[in-house]
Amino acid sequence: MKKSILSTVFAAITTLLIAQQDIQLTQWQFERLSFNPALAGASGNYNVFSIHRDQWDGFERDPKTYLFNFDAPIKFA
Repeated sequence: MKKSILSTVFAAITTLLIAQQDIQLTQWQFERLSFNPALAGASGNYNVFSIHRDQWDGFERDPKTYLFNFDAPIKFA
């Protein structure tokens, strides 16, 4: 009984604490590495990619997204 009450309280608290939103990328077709990490190094080139997205600019506490990725091929001996 005590475990059940404790797990219910824990679940209620964690549901209230989730305040982050998923990142919103409008140019996702240019940056595939965030959606599929298995692509890292697949092109055989060094790739650097960064995005800054500022949604609803000018409003207080407006959502911002920053993304920076770097991947490179790995040479096996």
